Amino acid sequence: MTCTAMRIEKIPSDRAIRAFYQAITQNGPVSELMYRNDFQRRRLRRIKEILSLILPWARRVLDFGCCEGLIAQWVAPKVDMLVGCDLAAPAIERAKALNLPNAEFLCGSLAAVQKAYPEEKFDLVIASEILEHVRYPDQTIARLRDMARGVLATVPIHEKPNPEAFSVEAAKRPKGVRKAGDGTGHIWCFRPDTFKALFEEVWHYEDDGISAILVGR
Repeated sequence: MTCTAMRIEKIPSDRAIRAFYQAITQNGPVSELMYRNDFQRRRLRRIKEILSLILPWARRVLDFGCCEGLIAQWVAPKVDMLVGCDLAAPAIERAKALNLPNAEFLCGSLAAVQKAYPEEKFDLVIASEILEHVRYPDQTIARLRDMARGVLATVPIHEKPNPEAFSVEAAKRPKGVRKAGDGTGHIWCFRPDTFKALFEEVWHYEDDGISAILVGR
């Protein structure tokens, strides 16, 4: 299976992607910025509503791309084990500083999680606003299927590729000057069909034309 979503012309290297996230997280938290307006806060509430239905059976959870632990801090007290991973070391240090119960945070990719937990089969992976950032989302989802019984994933939909997606300067532009997609780190721009096509099974799907939420495997 090959991802058929639109993408930026040149996909950055793993090293360039890591350097970008290090740069944009080193001066302070960014998770709150992801949910700074009413629409984004409504999406976060909806994610929590869906998770509240899943967590009674999902006792071992992986928060893939956890950033500073915004979702993890809500999930961790409700499960037996939560593992969070993210490429940005500053974000992971802030997540660790939350001292969440039942939680461990790793700086690295899915490979780091598999190395630390080689025998672990997670009940659920949370990949909220992550798949648009990874180099190969189809391969990532295939790996997650091997690691977990189910995935809750969210992505923006109907975006257009932005050549300045990996510009740290663009990410720091003030509101009103910054264009859609500036400094977001978004490699891929999904539509509902190209998003759902990444999964073998879709158990639940919803979108509002701007953001999509999917539960499946």
